[in-house]
Amino acid sequence: MKKTLVTLAALAITSLSAQTIDIVPGWQLLGSLSDINVSQTFNKPCIDIVWKFDNEAKSWSAYSPDSSIQNLLYSKNLGLFEIIEKGKGYWLKAKSSCSIDIHSSINLGNLLIGKTYYIPVTDVANKHVETLQFKNDGHTLIDSWEEDGKIYQDTFTYSITENSLRITGRSRDGEDIDVRITYSQTVDSKYIEFLDENGTIYARFYFTKEDAQQALLAHHTSFKFSPDYLNGKTLYFVKFDDFGYDGYKKWNMARMEFGADTFTWKEFDTPDTQTHTFHYTIDESGNIVYYYDNPSDKERISDPLLTQDYIKVCVEGDCNTYLFFNKYKARLFRNRKNAQLAANDPTKKFTYAMIQETTFYIATDIALVHFTAKFNNNGTVTLSNGGEEIDGDYSYSIDANGHLQIGREGDNVQFLFLDKTDDYIEAIHTNIPSPFEDDTNWFESTYKISVSTFDNNATKLKDWFLVHGLWETTITPDGTILKYGNNELDGYWFIQDNIFYFAYPDGNALDFKAYKIENNRLLKQTDAPYSETIRFYYDRAKRNNWFKTLD
Repeated sequence: MKKTLVTLAALAITSLSAQTIDIVPGWQLLGSLSDINVSQTFNKPCIDIVWKFDNEAKSWSAYSPDSSIQNLLYSKNLGLFEIIEKGKGYWLKAKSSCSIDIHSSINLGNLLIGKTYYIPVTDVANKHVETLQFKNDGHTLIDSWEEDGKIYQDTFTYSITENSLRITGRSRDGEDIDVRITYSQTVDSKYIEFLDENGTIYARFYFTKEDAQQALLAHHTSFKFSPDYLNGKTLYFVKFDDFGYDGYKKWNMARMEFGADTFTWKEFDTPDTQTHTFHYTIDESGNIVYYYDNPSDKERISDPLLTQDYIKVCVEGDCNTYLFFNKYKARLFRNRKNAQLAANDPTKKFTYAMIQETTFYIATDIALVHFTAKFNNNGTVTLSNGGEEIDGDYSYSIDANGHLQIGREGDNVQFLFLDKTDDYIEAIHTNIPSPFEDDTNWFESTYKISVSTFDNNATKLKDWFLVHGLWETTITPDGTILKYGNNELDGYWFIQDNIFYFAYPDGNALDFKAYKIENNRLLKQTDAPYSETIRFYYDRAKRNNWFKTLD
């Protein structure tokens, strides 16, 4: 036994001092001089499983690159982990011999763990700078800020996977937080930068509080509502609410159409709901004061913060409300918020009783796909839409988290339960985006124009498409892509963060794609990122009515 302990100690010491781990088949005890990002370092065919023991919690955690083993760990409620801390040992079982460079994964962790950053917060009424302290334990984040002379603090959990940062927890006002952002590899002299799932700048973490405060002052756009600004304008209202109905509370959307002193309100993407007319005035502070039918029962839309895509406002003190200019951007934003909600709410689950031996008439709000699904009680579902792409039998299952999986040969599509009414089950699907690929040579040879003409500007690229067409069809200034040939639907386009996004007509559905220009190279994303709402209707006619509202 003593010899065994000496051998294991020697193995651990050797591993701690080496940059490369030489893995042998079977079990081995290892360690590291630096923090190890587990999923990035050990996501290799030679690895079977990695175990770590938390001496304080007296519990084991595990990771496996094999999805079947990882799912088994989930089902057994075994703790999962992202980081092996500096100086800690861990058990590893390998299928075969291999070598792993543990230091190749140390980049974002080195930037964050044990460090303090400062971020300007501009999307609230009380704009301020927050301090983020990433604790040395590799998972505790302290978020603090000053408001009205008082210091407030939230404690969250963070994890690092490759170049991605995830922050989860519940804020002091009860909001569930689940932020997933990617390190952009941009390190300025003043900050490091993070992107959201669309490749949009999400946040900049400043090294000093002074630089964050300067950025806060530079970002603020002074704005006040006025009758001239609102008259004739259509805005898309997005808010976390149930809109007074009995369904689950979620992010909902409504259309507001403004006249000189009234605006109409109608829940968006929902047929058979009434349109309400409200009266409004603008007060001396540039806020909207409105009422429905009783002038003494007034409410206020206040503290407008103008951004490129929306006006963020407070409604009776609730400042988590957005007025979008573009309905497609509003819909994508709402869906992204609901995807986060569905992924982190344990009460939102599919059950077999909901779907077995039931035929649903299904439609989606981004790709605009519509089809029929008959769920059998033998684990198969028959899909049909009159086209070859999806017609046929598939397997389906519901995982331990209550998520519905439909697919063939392990290639599954996941649906997260969101809501249920007498007419439908509502779910969320988030696609897996493809990488941007260089399309410069094809574009220049096809259209006989240099990409450098567009000065790395997506708006100039769009203007060229308005004149010369996009591929086989025509786009219009109002954001429409006209259907062509045998295609059944018009598509749409918009620009966000200097990226030209377009939902291109493809048969009886749309393909969501993107173009961007960097360093005078045209880059195409065949599958641009999105989350979409999917409704499983019990009645075909009601599905068709909803589908008509989605254009």
